Amino acid sequence: MIARQMQEDSLVEIEKSLHSQAIIIRESILPALASDQVDDLQQRILQMTGDIDTRITIISEDGVVRADSQLDPVTMDNHHDRPELQQAHESGLGVVTRFSETLSKSMRYMAMPIDDVNHQYGFIRVALPLSLIDQRLDRLRNIVMVAASLTAIIALLLGFWIARSFAVPLSRMTNMAQLYSEGDYKQRLEIDRQDEIGELAKTLNLFAETAAQREATRRDFIANASHELKTPVTAIQGITETLLEDAGMDEETRQQFLQKVNGQSIRLSQLISDLLALSRLESSGAESFENVDLKEIIERSCKVLQPFAKEKTLSLDVQCPENKVVISGDEESLNQLLINLLDNAIKYTPEGGKVTVQLSTYHEQAIVEVEDNGIGIEPAEQQRIFERFYRVDKARSKTLGGTGLGLSIVKHIVIRHQGHIALESTPGQGSLFRVTLPLVSL
Repeated sequence: MIARQMQEDSLVEIEKSLHSQAIIIRESILPALASDQVDDLQQRILQMTGDIDTRITIISEDGVVRADSQLDPVTMDNHHDRPELQQAHESGLGVVTRFSETLSKSMRYMAMPIDDVNHQYGFIRVALPLSLIDQRLDRLRNIVMVAASLTAIIALLLGFWIARSFAVPLSRMTNMAQLYSEGDYKQRLEIDRQDEIGELAKTLNLFAETAAQREATRRDFIANASHELKTPVTAIQGITETLLEDAGMDEETRQQFLQKVNGQSIRLSQLISDLLALSRLESSGAESFENVDLKEIIERSCKVLQPFAKEKTLSLDVQCPENKVVISGDEESLNQLLINLLDNAIKYTPEGGKVTVQLSTYHEQAIVEVEDNGIGIEPAEQQRIFERFYRVDKARSKTLGGTGLGLSIVKHIVIRHQGHIALESTPGQGSLFRVTLPLVSL
């Protein structure tokens, strides 16, 4: 299609060239014809066309050939009936392709009148052999073919380079993904590109870093969980072995040992319950959420823990608004959140102290604050307080029956409900846990 278009354009350019040549020669001989000085017309035509391939013919109005650049006009027939002259006479320009009897070859003719405002002196005809036009077109076609071939080769090489520039990094990323699937997160992709391949490499590297962190967290969790589970199991095993081996043990000592077994059993049960709760929170989404009244949950949780506060002569103050405070959430999880925060506050507040639970709303958020005037938390410890199995005072926590998972469970519940938890604490003065949760628009 491109070659055909270029061929048509080339024919148009050839015709324009013939037309321009005809006008130039016509204007140069018009003064001579107007003054009837035509004796040297043949010589002048030969001089003007010496270096060009175009054939020039000057013809009078009655068809007599006055000059021709390739033949002796005396030997030439009358041209009055030539079709290009007929067209030029009728429309001012004649263009014809036909076989020349004089030259015995096909020619492309163009003819136009030689005239001025007063008189017409004849016609000028310019012509090119079709063989010459075909040669020019053949050269043009060859140029197009060579250019097309070079373009195809360049496109092929460019396509190969582009394909390789994508295939090589994609192959490397495939191999890296295979390593990641096998649990090897140490390798990283070194691909510095500012395109989709570069973005994919960055995503894979980020995935590897995240997966490595999760794997490290998982290993730490398993190690800590194994240790925490092993401690009460070992204690129970040791005590029961002692009871079995000492048949003559007095009843008071036996009861003491049995109480220890019972205490370790309770601790083991609490630890297993917390591990199951944590696992459930990490694997579940928001599909079980429903509209719940946070005020009712707080009041119910405080009622459950009120006896424990009274046992330590603690004041448990509950401050809630009169109206319902509705959020979207899992009632069981939210109940556990409040129980864990209140249980912590009661455990770490000395006898005669005070624990306050306050519920309020602000800018489409429900705010729950659990505050105590207990032992407080050192600033260095506050950043790690929500980590699994982390205890500020390990000996005290075990004495009080803590598993080290309570606040970690609280944090997971808050995150699951798209909320936020913050801690304000001063050693020796107490702590305040603030939980912010989105309200439901009623």
